Parts: sequence; structure tokens; C-alpha cells
Amino acid sequence: MPAAIFDLDGTLVDTYDAHFAAWRSMAQQIGHSLTEEQFRHQFGRKNDPILAELHEFAGKPLPDKEALALLAEQKEGLFCSELGDRDPCMPGVARFVSDLRGDGWGIGVGSSAPPGNIA
Repeated sequence: MPAAIFDLDGTLVDTYDAHFAAWRSMAQQIGHSLTEEQFRHQFGRKNDPILAELHEFAGKPLPDKEALALLAEQKEGLFCSELGDRDPCMPGVARFVSDLRGDGWGIGVGSSAPPGNIA
């Protein structure tokens, strides 16, 4: 059986603006004003390295693992709020995936996104 594995953010769904807004809010909370150029460099990376970089930008020490986990959870909440109820599918993706399935293809998603975002 043929199969296709797709990345999530930026391939299947357009989450750029929602992630940017959420990360800007988190950066502000940490004490840094995040630029879009800085965000573009971070987009697609996992939360922990981004949070470490934001603390570095703000000149603040990196919190312990538990505090980082709470910050990451908070960021994902902000992201979900920013995304709201809108359908973030990239144009043509739903039809393309449906056509592949109709032709007997297996479909998978490979992503560094948290499981809740993938769902």
C-alpha cells in the first residue's frame, strides 16, 4: 500500500500567525519583545529550545524543568486561543488528502508539535 507522511505546521495547516501571537505573548511575559525575524528562526522547533532562547534574549536565567513545562503548557493554551474555532487547513489540503485516501493511500502525520496540537 502506498503511503504519505506529512508535516503538520506549515504543510497541512497554516498556524504561523497563531503561533507567532502566542510566542509574542510568552516573550513579553519573559521580558523580551519578539520580532518576526526571531520567530521565523524559531518556527517549527520544540517549545523547550524556544523558551531557552527567549530567556537568553531577555537576559534571564533559564527556569527549572517544571517551570519550563508550565510555560510550554501556557504557550500552547495561548496558541489554541489564538487559533480559535477556525479551520487552519492549507488551501487544497483536505481535498488532496481525501483523494489520496480514496486511491488507497495510507496517511500519516510526523510533527514535533505537542500531541494536543496534532489532534
